Amino acid sequence: MSNNSTYASSSRSKGGTVTKKIKGLLIPLILVVTILPLIVHEYKFTPDISKQSWFIPNVVASDYFLFYKSILLTGIGFLLLAILLYKQFATKDKPSNRLQAWCIPLGTYAGFVLLSGVVSSHSSVSWNGSYEQFETVLVLLAYCILAFYAYCVIESQEDVQMLLKWAYIGISIMILIGLLQLIGADPFATSVGKWLISSDKSKEAIDAMSFSFEKNRVYMTLFNPNYVGVFSSIFFPITMGLAITSTEWKKKIVNIVLSILLVVVVFGAQSKTGLLTLAGTGILVLLILHKKIIRSKKSMFAIMGAFLLVIVAFFVVNGMQNNTYLNRIKNAFTAKDATHALESIDTTEDYILIKYKGVPLYVRCFIDADGNIDFSVCDKENNKYELTYDNTSMQFSLVDPTFETLKFTPAYLGDETTFGCQIVIDNKEWNFKSKTDTEGYQYLNAYNNLEQIKTAPASLFTNHESIFTGRGYIWSRSIPLLKNYLLLGAGPNAYVYEFPQNDYVGKYNNSFDNQLVTKPHNMYLQMFIETGLPACIAFVVLCIMYIVYAWNTFKKTGLETLTDQVGALISISVIGYMVSGLIVDYNVGVAPFFWIVLGLGFACVNINRRAVARKEKLEKMNLTNK
Repeated sequence: MSNNSTYASSSRSKGGTVTKKIKGLLIPLILVVTILPLIVHEYKFTPDISKQSWFIPNVVASDYFLFYKSILLTGIGFLLLAILLYKQFATKDKPSNRLQAWCIPLGTYAGFVLLSGVVSSHSSVSWNGSYEQFETVLVLLAYCILAFYAYCVIESQEDVQMLLKWAYIGISIMILIGLLQLIGADPFATSVGKWLISSDKSKEAIDAMSFSFEKNRVYMTLFNPNYVGVFSSIFFPITMGLAITSTEWKKKIVNIVLSILLVVVVFGAQSKTGLLTLAGTGILVLLILHKKIIRSKKSMFAIMGAFLLVIVAFFVVNGMQNNTYLNRIKNAFTAKDATHALESIDTTEDYILIKYKGVPLYVRCFIDADGNIDFSVCDKENNKYELTYDNTSMQFSLVDPTFETLKFTPAYLGDETTFGCQIVIDNKEWNFKSKTDTEGYQYLNAYNNLEQIKTAPASLFTNHESIFTGRGYIWSRSIPLLKNYLLLGAGPNAYVYEFPQNDYVGKYNNSFDNQLVTKPHNMYLQMFIETGLPACIAFVVLCIMYIVYAWNTFKKTGLETLTDQVGALISISVIGYMVSGLIVDYNVGVAPFFWIVLGLGFACVNINRRAVARKEKLEKMNLTNK
């Protein structure tokens, strides 16, 4: 196998037949940017977390968007590794000769991903995936291989152009799916679409399929609308920048249309983070290309026209979605400090501790002398509160008006040997089992499992949990976990086990009641907890190194070549991806695009530097000859 292996296709031109060749080594990358995102098919499985008390027992879950993508990506990762090894040991073009300083953080990240997976106490999910999570050890390693492979095999402007061409095809297909979803014609919600993606082809199974996203909401094939913004943030700087720099009107129009439609699908996804990221990266594109814009009136008019179209598109899409998008944007930034009457509940060996309006209540259940279930409510000095009984509702209440919304009902739980009480707090029912000779008080959760209920440690976003659509709550409970992963992480996909799922009061107060928190909605928290602090730092350093490389390399050029333009614009894509990561975690549907683009960026830097070196060498030769 060599760099010259190609697949040829012919096209007609004025001069006859022109053969355009696809370098064979680019084909795996082309598969990732075109075929991988389109894989949508049902995978039924029993997740490991079904063994946990905080999840539905023995449930059969279905995944449509992640599992099979992870399988294909893992296979491509092994293929790319085999090609790199072949080139290393069987050809003169050895990948080891291309190693540069940025490969150190890349290798560091990969190493700590592997180590965290090996030592993980949840190794099964780290290597095989789990509920809503299929970024396995092998998938994360495949990301790294994608970047390095792209860097090694993209060697010329023709390679850059060819990969961009196929990436644009993949982007166009994804946008088409998003636009269909936006107008209420989701292809996956049709009878044919359901039949194609379902593993059970029976009519009953097809009819029973439903989608959790509301009509006209864009999610493409990316599992969740949040990832539409991330997807767009990777490619928007490139399409917008090339719309400005392209000298051919056909290419300029293609890039303008793609840029506008990438913004439109973000509107349709109602992605606030995506909108802000596109706005920020758009400004950066204008800044680095301002000289070209000033010199070209056509570019200025094109930008103004596109901007007006985007504004019109925003209001059209917002109207189609009944003003939902605008309201979500307002709500995200107008979150008020949260105060909750119910502050905490903790089950202990001797009592149930309820903190309500700042006052601790100690609740105990027991069998009285007559063999009936009884209970008491005391303050911290062990003074009993006076109770009243309502014959109609058969509930006890505290006489103290501070606790008028609290109702108590002693009860047997399932049989006459297990007893406890039901406590209604602000119309929310909480069921508890009394202590026994061997166990303390326990909470009976929504899955009919008994467990301890504890108040989780919180940090930084305490009392600001509602910020960014409830992310403040998840972050406040995730940050205290970081101290446990200063070297190695809990393992890929293991965040769901580390998050305090039994923080039931916190979940209830922040609208996560009976929900499973499977991800931190922050890429850096996810990396830190799952793969360790060194891996997180390595990733950040890798991204910063590219931005620095790109700045130092392309500031010396006039951005006249496609390679220089793409290399510079990718630095903005990297910035956009890093900013998106503050609000969204990574996902096997989107992350492969980023890692290929990152590898493409390093390749563009390398192409430029080799061209400069050749030019300098020729100049020295000319001087010598004179």
